[in-house]
Amino acid sequence: MLKSPFSFNKSLILMDYIDSTLFIHENSLKINRTSSRRNINET
Repeated sequence: MLKSPFSFNKSLILMDYIDSTLFIHENSLKINRTSSRRNINET
């Protein structure tokens, strides 16, 4: 009985972690795209 809420909580934390890393990854991709555009515009 005690085990299941713990694993459920753990999976929620894991989902949260995955979501946040995906979000960060997407943002860094956007930043990379905009910076590469800037570089192209400058040259």
